[in-house]
Amino acid sequence: MLRGTASSRPAGAWHSKKLKATTASPLCYRGRVYAVNSIGVLACAEAATGKLLWQERVTGPFSASPVLADNKLYLVNESGLATVVEVGDQPHILGTNDLGEAVLASPAVAGGALFLRTDQHLFRIAQPTGK
Repeated sequence: MLRGTASSRPAGAWHSKKLKATTASPLCYRGRVYAVNSIGVLACAEAATGKLLWQERVTGPFSASPVLADNKLYLVNESGLATVVEVGDQPHILGTNDLGEAVLASPAVAGGALFLRTDQHLFRIAQPTGK
């Protein structure tokens, strides 16, 4: 819990204009921060220093926050285009899938599945279980 007087402010560790997420929340994974801005620039920086490591253009605009699972970043833009990016020293776009419906909600990961809520449907995407 932050403590202090109304006039005191906590000191920031670093500040970056390159990690400017507007609506979507940034996320931290394995010592790196990932952020996508509303127009579709995905950026990766060192969490400790804020040093920009790479940027990648993806199709925006974005309101939903990205999620990360299995070393893959899942981003869904407002028109329902989902982009899967393998993270590492350089980004690698694995593919895109069009849900065909507007998406403003952030994806969720649970039970080995990815959940995507569009304006009309809830999608569950997972590997077949063989049952």
